[in-house]
Amino acid sequence: HIIGGIAKYRVSFIDMFMFLHDKVDEGYVDLDDEDRADLDDTYDQLVLAKRQLRGKTYERMLVYLNFPEESPETWAFLDSLHGKIDPLFETEMDDDPSLKVFIAGESTSQMDLGRQFETDNVVVSVVSVLFVLVILLFTFKSVGMPLLLIAVIEGAIFINFSFPTLMKENLFFISYLIVSSIQMGANIDYAIVIGSRYTECRKTMGRK
Repeated sequence: HIIGGIAKYRVSFIDMFMFLHDKVDEGYVDLDDEDRADLDDTYDQLVLAKRQLRGKTYERMLVYLNFPEESPETWAFLDSLHGKIDPLFETEMDDDPSLKVFIAGESTSQMDLGRQFETDNVVVSVVSVLFVLVILLFTFKSVGMPLLLIAVIEGAIFINFSFPTLMKENLFFISYLIVSSIQMGANIDYAIVIGSRYTECRKTMGRK
């Protein structure tokens, strides 16, 4: 059986190279100084690579994709990858809770951030509007003026971000958060200043 299956046997390159390096060290193979230097250099690189791929606690597998960093096809592939990998380790994880499978990389980070951003953005926006509304209510001691100012501020933010949409340009989500936060904060200051000035002037002047 052993002899009959030789044609189907496969040996990885790294194992063959390690075997060759051992035989050179043992003196079975003679090399000149230049070849020996190349052999030792390659051996050091392979040992370093092996340490990066296999540790005491985790093993690492590198997967290279021909997909864009961010695209529906990339997200679909990552979902299918989870679907294939996770069941393989479920039984072992039940026996040893310390075992975990992680899929890391730029595409995975972008997918997680994109999916989480939708929920977080709604929560942050609603909470921000409520806090601003409370501040304006205490400032103007009325309901009409704060609601009007909130509508103007949110409308200005909406107009700002309508331009990239109409021009069909992608916008990094951090840019959205930064711009909307700065505009919300700056407009609150101006809203209070201008709103207070307006109510003060209305005591002695007309609407115009």
